[in-house]
Amino acid sequence: MINISNPDIFIGASNNFWLDQQEQLSGSNLAVISSSGKLTYAELSKSVNSVCSFLKKLGIKENDNAAVLSENTLEFMLLIFALWKLNAVPVPLNIKLTGNELKRNIEFSDAKIVLIHHKLFPSFKDLPNAAEFKFDFKQKRKTENLQSTFNANNNALIMFTSGSSGKPKAVVHTFRGLFYSAEAADSIINLKTGDKFLASLPFYHIGGFMIFVRTLLTGSAVVLPESFSSDYLLKAIDKYGVNYISIVGKTLKDFLEKRSYTPKSLKYIFVGGGPVDKDLSLNAVKRSWHIIKVYGSTETCSMTAAILPEEILNKPSSSGRPLLGNSFSIKKLPHESKLGEVVIRSRYLFKEYYKNKKITDEKLRDGYFYTGDIGYLDDDGYIYIQAKREDLIVTGGENVDPTEVKNAIEKFKGVKESYVFGTENKEWGQIVCAAVIAEENFSIDKEELKTFLKKSIAGYKIPKKFLFLKELPRTELGKVMKNELIKRINN
Repeated sequence: MINISNPDIFIGASNNFWLDQQEQLSGSNLAVISSSGKLTYAELSKSVNSVCSFLKKLGIKENDNAAVLSENTLEFMLLIFALWKLNAVPVPLNIKLTGNELKRNIEFSDAKIVLIHHKLFPSFKDLPNAAEFKFDFKQKRKTENLQSTFNANNNALIMFTSGSSGKPKAVVHTFRGLFYSAEAADSIINLKTGDKFLASLPFYHIGGFMIFVRTLLTGSAVVLPESFSSDYLLKAIDKYGVNYISIVGKTLKDFLEKRSYTPKSLKYIFVGGGPVDKDLSLNAVKRSWHIIKVYGSTETCSMTAAILPEEILNKPSSSGRPLLGNSFSIKKLPHESKLGEVVIRSRYLFKEYYKNKKITDEKLRDGYFYTGDIGYLDDDGYIYIQAKREDLIVTGGENVDPTEVKNAIEKFKGVKESYVFGTENKEWGQIVCAAVIAEENFSIDKEELKTFLKKSIAGYKIPKKFLFLKELPRTELGKVMKNELIKRINN
């Protein structure tokens, strides 16, 4: 449990590094559990000092941005903690992106180095400023006991998200924001010594990244899985006696199909990362799966609202009520009695979009975040999201920018125009769809187009459904009639 009565332990104006603090408070407690072994907080701290030495030899210094490319590994965590201890800023990269997509993000983030896990290095060694990392934890080596102080208002993280422009959009968070986000989640689950949280979402997404931040601040343990497959996650829960897990709707659906009972050790299951089907939520609760549906984004440093199992029975379509330190309001839409844009005031909103003052000023106004999501609040203060951002598709927990996919499609020979959109899907939350208009006298083969797209964009961004039309349906003002396309593609 975070010491809420004295938050200055972790976010004083100038304080020791979080891991140093937790080593003093919980040095003998388990910090990390994986198939390769276990580490206490004292052992973790010693390993981080060793990684600091490695990073210093690579020339990493204070205020440098350092990209990290890795699966959910102990090495990833060590690198993040070591970068923080050196007052450098980590930039986690999505390992599913293509080489060109990664190069774009590396250049945009001004990363001085790209730290690549040794298992991924052969595939990404041609990235600019690439450096392989591999740590031998069995080898004993002398390490200097580095003492580090940092300011809670300093940048702690740069994490990429998707936007409507098709250009990179990177969210900057401070240590203060990470702390208050962890505190808000802890206000409903009370993590404590001995608790185990499965790292069941990728660390390069905010929902996964915040898992090990929460365990670090509470002195509990993170469990590292070898795979995100539903089968393996269930096995890991049983094997390690996991108490908490964060998943997307599709994984919950898989769990319910594979198990008729809730694993005994599980206290709560966070479910988010996109729309969660109403019937799926009710089915899970009625079968005694202790799910907490959550609502948040990269900009809000993970969850800002949550609904508990007993509340889901009465309000299955809701995303819950604001968590500690958050308040919601609705900027009403014209001619609507209750629907409007969801606006959030929070203690842990992002600081800015990196190198993008224009969008920062549009989205952050007077301490409020204008989400772009359309929804409403009921009389009891529960939030309902009617539509995710118009410019964003959330499929299986991954964010997809339609403009980026549209641009890729229109590079294919014979394509005159395209429109990319999402449609609801019980398995994936949403799926990517595309309407394609061919140039005159051209015939486009769907499979050839998909093969072409694999060369430029990640697999999860490639449309699962295509409409081949003579022209796009538009309003008299020229706006594409998205709802008409959704009707056609679902027929």
